[in-house]
Amino acid sequence: MLIAICSDVHLHVTRLRLVAQRAREVGAQELWCLGDVVDALLGAPPPVLAEAVEVAVAECDLVLAGNHELWCLQRGLFAPETAETTKRWSAVEERCRRADGEAADVASGRLGGTAAGVAGVRLKRL
Repeated sequence: MLIAICSDVHLHVTRLRLVAQRAREVGAQELWCLGDVVDALLGAPPPVLAEAVEVAVAECDLVLAGNHELWCLQRGLFAPETAETTKRWSAVEERCRRADGEAADVASGRLGGTAAGVAGVRLKRL
């Protein structure tokens, strides 16, 4: 399985869409975003933050919260619906399917090595 991985989008939703398109073009079966879809330091209004979250949900198979999502939650910068979505991005709560079908907690370290090594994932720079 080929998984494309991105992070640090920081509200650049056009770039996220392009990354998703490129990942599909090279045969990635999934796209994982490892945090910072939004940016808590730019002063973006709630609708801009919501758009970034919506694009990440639409384009990515797995999204984890980064420090900027956590800061937005702590500071009350998200609209209520956006806050509820990002609360579900906790790395501790996200689960993935290993290649053998067994559910494994991504953040707990119970994968026994890198997720790529255990799941048989091929990583390729796009």
